[in-house]
Amino acid sequence: MGQLRGYFRSVNKYPNNKEARQMKPQGSVVVRFTVTRSGEVRDVALEQPSPVLALNQQAMSVVRNGTPPRMPDGAYPNASEHVFTVTLEYEPPA
Repeated sequence: MGQLRGYFRSVNKYPNNKEARQMKPQGSVVVRFTVTRSGEVRDVALEQPSPVLALNQQAMSVVRNGTPPRMPDGAYPNASEHVFTVTLEYEPPA
């Protein structure tokens, strides 16, 4: 799980839309998703959304469009997929 969290945090970027540039919101979003053995991401949903739409949209996009590493062979034996959550943090750029 640490490798998966690290992957999503490494590809996470602060949103670059008008709302984010004007409001400069900060906060965190918890996203729930399923990863198959081959690394396919499915069933992406907000577990703990931010009150800021721009942060929620960015977090969902990061997870939906991600290509995480595939699950190790020994992880979750007899399961073809597993549900995970990841917390993505957002701080406006300086």
